[in-house]
Amino acid sequence: MNKIELKIGLMLFLLVFSLKGFSVQPSSLNFTSINSQILTIQNNDSVNESITILPVGSSASFFSLSNTSLQLSVNATAVVNVSVINNPNGFLTGEFVFLSSSNQIIVPNSINITSSGGSVGQELSVIPTMHSVYLTTSDNTYNSINTITNNGNNTINIQNVVLEPESNFISLGSFNLQPLSPGQSETIPVVINPQQATPGVYTGNLAIFGVDSQGNYLNSTVSYSVTIQGASSYTGNANSTIQIPAFTPVNTPFNILIANLQPSETVSVLFNPMEGVSCNPSATSYSNGFWSTQCVIVNSGIYNVQVTIFYTNKNANVPINSWNQDLLVGLNSNDLSFKFTPPFNPGQTSIIQLVDNSTGNVVFSNAQFTINGNNSGNTINPTPGKQYTICALLSGQNNICTTLNTPLLPMVITASPSQPSEGQAVTLTATSNGNPIQPVFYLNGAPLQGNTFTASIGTEVITAQLDGYNQGSLTITPTPIVNNLQSYPYGSNIQLTVTPASNWTVLYAPNSEVQPTIIASGYSNQIQLNNTQAGSYTIQTNGQTIGSFTVSNPSILDLIPSWGYDLIAGFFIMVLLLVIWIFFKGREEKRKNSASIGGWGVSKEEPRKISFSERSGKT
Repeated sequence: MNKIELKIGLMLFLLVFSLKGFSVQPSSLNFTSINSQILTIQNNDSVNESITILPVGSSASFFSLSNTSLQLSVNATAVVNVSVINNPNGFLTGEFVFLSSSNQIIVPNSINITSSGGSVGQELSVIPTMHSVYLTTSDNTYNSINTITNNGNNTINIQNVVLEPESNFISLGSFNLQPLSPGQSETIPVVINPQQATPGVYTGNLAIFGVDSQGNYLNSTVSYSVTIQGASSYTGNANSTIQIPAFTPVNTPFNILIANLQPSETVSVLFNPMEGVSCNPSATSYSNGFWSTQCVIVNSGIYNVQVTIFYTNKNANVPINSWNQDLLVGLNSNDLSFKFTPPFNPGQTSIIQLVDNSTGNVVFSNAQFTINGNNSGNTINPTPGKQYTICALLSGQNNICTTLNTPLLPMVITASPSQPSEGQAVTLTATSNGNPIQPVFYLNGAPLQGNTFTASIGTEVITAQLDGYNQGSLTITPTPIVNNLQSYPYGSNIQLTVTPASNWTVLYAPNSEVQPTIIASGYSNQIQLNNTQAGSYTIQTNGQTIGSFTVSNPSILDLIPSWGYDLIAGFFIMVLLLVIWIFFKGREEKRKNSASIGGWGVSKEEPRKISFSERSGKT
């Protein structure tokens, strides 16, 4: 399309007579790349006005008016959307003529058009496109919600929202006029207060106007119809109930019953899915407060039956109440199962639901449940070690039930110390899944007063009991006491005392690098070890160490065997005898070589030989 600059000047000249007449704003419209604008018409007269709008002149074929016939009550306002069509090109002029039906007043106007192109598009949508509302004068305020959406590629600024006609009981609610990004939506409520209305049928339009970031003017209009009926003689529907069979065979007629209704109320029955569902309108009847509608379903499956009650008055249907319920066709209770969220476990609250086994989808969402015969809503908080019978209450059939048992919680008993000695105080504690609990403790079958006892000789059997928990048990054997533990010299004969008599074992290791080995064992209260070797000794009973001692390393004398001592002793005796013999032998020899003179001993010498030198020296 060639680029067009379009300028339209709309001059409205009001002819004012004895009556005030009506006015149109704005006084001019200038179009360049803009594709639509709004005219607002105000009735300033003291009487209702019927106005016709006629485009004339060379511009007439390039405009589309949203409304060319207006019915305005006193002081009422209407809006007309003016849109450019047929891609005008060049400078054009025209006018709109407003004709008042009440007094035949002609309001001339002129339009100047300069156009350089532009496109006409609908980027602003409103849903729903039509509102039909049925209310009575006794109903509370009703909000009719409209959703506007930016379907274009540019941001749209909402400039105006107009409801016409607007009255004392139909008005715009509060909404946000923030710019709409592409794809963004906003809601606009129309507020209806039927208690302020006179019974009747009211129609009108809701118009939304905006301009996008490219300067294009956009609009969208939806219509509404509000039917206000007089207050119903029906005072309430709180006791109305629905009766729909939970299960029905395929291709078999069944009745949907609505109880506690009045003849002025009718019933609408809807199904989802619709395939294979057939309801006979002629079978719908009213008798003694029950409406009955007969239906047939030809395909098996799970259907959601939606039932709505309408109040009928002056050919208008006003919804009063509604229900919905699942219906299983060609199925039975085995096709359903219970679902618990979170899973059914003691100590936590679960939501109870029924699910279709084939799909896992929740069905009968409005079912009521009983637990052990008592109404419970749809939740359960089980306690440990109990049995629960849970039933779903389904209309027209026996209840679907299941029986569940909550498991007993585990119990762990701990003794401190875990291996006590005889006469030592022992403290007991109990936990379940790491959490402390307070059971009743039993010692060898007798209840304890508290959680402590004094260990005695023999096996101690401890049990604990608490409702909802498995029985806890623990066996401990107090360790015997061994005396005379000390460091012994090498080769000692050692006697140890064990109290009480027990099965004992002695392990010996010469040093820390050697694995201990058993050197003695038995059952008594005495342990005798002779000629002990250097190293460490450990005494155990029932696999538990009850004491230890050491034997010191030997001295050099400790290394001599007993016969060695005899040999050494014999050797020293022989040496001693030899010394004695030599001593006496020497004395005897001296005695033989000496003489005794006058009581004095004189030595008796051998004759001396004189050498030649000695001789020659003498005279």
